[in-house]
Amino acid sequence: MIALLMLLAGVILLYLGAESLLRGASHLAITLGMSEVVCGLTVVALGTSMPEAVASTMAQIQGEQGNIAMGNIIGSNIANIGLILGIAVLCAPITISEVIHDREIPLMAGLSLLLGIFMLGGTILRWEGIVLLAALCVYLFYHVFGGRIFSKGKESAKDFVVEKEKKPLTAMVAKNVTIDLLFIVVGILLLVSGGAFLVEGAERLAKLWGVSERVIGLTMVALGTSLPELATSIVAAVRKKPDIALGNIVGSNIFNLLFVAGIASTVVPIVYSKRLLLFDLPVMLGFTALLWGFSTKTKAFSKPYGIVLIALYASYVSLLFFVA
Repeated sequence: MIALLMLLAGVILLYLGAESLLRGASHLAITLGMSEVVCGLTVVALGTSMPEAVASTMAQIQGEQGNIAMGNIIGSNIANIGLILGIAVLCAPITISEVIHDREIPLMAGLSLLLGIFMLGGTILRWEGIVLLAALCVYLFYHVFGGRIFSKGKESAKDFVVEKEKKPLTAMVAKNVTIDLLFIVVGILLLVSGGAFLVEGAERLAKLWGVSERVIGLTMVALGTSLPELATSIVAAVRKKPDIALGNIVGSNIFNLLFVAGIASTVVPIVYSKRLLLFDLPVMLGFTALLWGFSTKTKAFSKPYGIVLIALYASYVSLLFFVA
């Protein structure tokens, strides 16, 4: 019971921390003149990936629990495509923009292969984590500045350009900035506390139930840290904002591969079981390839696609508990 309560408390604190961080950071970015598109691609995507980052990093700090750390990363990416996208599609059809199909999904696939190459040695080393973080910096640089550097026409560059109009620093603006900073600080504190509770609860459950830390990381921890993506994608789908719904899932997976794996392995090299490499990584690559294939075949995800994704995810989880 204590382990379950710790796990539940960790999930709740992570969710509240992510919401607080997202609210403060996104509002602060807009207040300081950042366009909403850039804010969504950077601040929001980073915020929804913070639970995974904190949980995986805390797993490393508290005892080098690499199976929980890496299981959380791989499991979250699988859940984002199989479960969360599947549920979102059942709520409302999701159209696929050319940007997501032509650039973001292939990039996600390439980064998934890169992580797979790094995993071949049995450990994600510190220098490999630094490489992932450097790739994240390039990714962020492109989304913040790349539009106006590489785009020739104004129409293609306008979504990337930071707004030039600056509001005067009035007492009201200064007050809003202070409130935003408070939300950010509170969010970080909640995330750190939630990560500690989640990892401790997951470790206790694994021992009590006789389930491996790998399975706990791939399921309970991964699902718990994916709550922000689930909420965002469902709301976006229902409100007829497909770019946000699908972009949130793909962007979150990219941040998991670069930011979460990068920061966790830079703090402490991640050591994990061979089953993560031989079974779970190929499943993640398979879901990624399936998403790419679906996006090539159709211009919009409809309910049949959602049913297929959820069925495949349910089959994978069943294999984890009964076979793998």
